[in-house]
Amino acid sequence: MEKRQHQRIQFGRHAEVSSPQHKKLGVDVLDYSMGGICLVSSVPLELGEKLHLHSIETLDGGTRSLALDGEVRHVQVQLGEYSVGVCFT
Repeated sequence: MEKRQHQRIQFGRHAEVSSPQHKKLGVDVLDYSMGGICLVSSVPLELGEKLHLHSIETLDGGTRSLALDGEVRHVQVQLGEYSVGVCFT
């Protein structure tokens, strides 16, 4: 049974995030919802790590600035990359 409160939307674009542990990190966005975002990272992120989302690639290939904060809620290793679930705070 699905526990999510918000519908997820598939996205497949690049974004830039930072945290106290990582100055600036390029990630891919798998999907997002009103409550959070699923990222793919080449470096591991820690459960509870606070992230700031700086920018995201738009559908036309441009870049849009963001000012969103979130917290890492789950991390899974998949094919040498990390699938990271982030809840917006």
